[in-house]
Amino acid sequence: MASQPSADGGRCFIVWRAPPCVVIGRNQILEAEVNLTGVNRRNVAIVRRASGGGAVYIDPGAIQYAVIQPFSSGQGDDAMKIAREQVAGFIARVLAKFGVPATVEGRNDITANGAKISGMSQYAFNGWLNTHGTLLYDTDLDILSALLNPDADKFTSKAVRSVRSRVTNIKPFINRDTKLYSRTYSLDTADGFMHTFYYCALETAETSGRPFFTYQPDDDDLDAIYIIRRERYANPANTFFLSPPYTVRASRRFPEGNVEFFADIRRGHISSCAIRGDFIGARPVIELENALCGLPFRRDDLLSALGGAQTTACLGGVTASELISLLFDES
Repeated sequence: MASQPSADGGRCFIVWRAPPCVVIGRNQILEAEVNLTGVNRRNVAIVRRASGGGAVYIDPGAIQYAVIQPFSSGQGDDAMKIAREQVAGFIARVLAKFGVPATVEGRNDITANGAKISGMSQYAFNGWLNTHGTLLYDTDLDILSALLNPDADKFTSKAVRSVRSRVTNIKPFINRDTKLYSRTYSLDTADGFMHTFYYCALETAETSGRPFFTYQPDDDDLDAIYIIRRERYANPANTFFLSPPYTVRASRRFPEGNVEFFADIRRGHISSCAIRGDFIGARPVIELENALCGLPFRRDDLLSALGGAQTTACLGGVTASELISLLFDES
């Protein structure tokens, strides 16, 4: 559902829902933010967005929203102020009409009774500012917590880390006596809330004197969207190989001895590594280190490249699968 910016400086408002996925910020290290083992087991997609900010988990119980408006770095209001005052405040006012005690806190977070229900990020391009966020309506918070809690001590970098906050869903706060288009849409479902929230937002914007403009994407728009999706957001190279440089440090004691692993990761690949420990290998460990250098730092790539006999011989009986379990928190 979308509205459209007008030629005289109007704004576009979009809401949508998505299948389960983890979305990370442009400047984040994927492995430091996401439990990759859990993501793979649940078959959850991973996407790197164009904007900054922290990692979020999205499922059909969450509503995504975006406000796209004209923007110039020299217009007097900085982007953060625009996001907070014009978007975060606006979203909080709309939520209040549903009985939600929404408050804007911190860096454009929206909370209810002290727990986060929405976070925001933004992206400026070609004279437009896209300020977007997620509303946790009926999200599976157990899965959210499981997928966004990796071993933070394993990765060292200057990259942006997510700030973990107590989160909650909006649905328990909803006033069931609300008559905001509820005759058409049920507030018991995320889809019903999304439609009700959208029309309530349009009405709120209209009465405030800053209306949104309705819009239906045409075939050319959809073609352009599919191209962007294919080349960027559905492209594993964009998701996995655009992380800032970082260092991996991991260790574990196996029956064959203690194994310590150190590696520098550049553009998603191992640029250098060292393996140390008190294991007794039949072959020099440098053979294994050389085999790892240059490989993508991804579980399946490493597992397929490591020869089982070579790993076992170098690490005194520790197998390739066990080494992979060390690096990707599999137990």
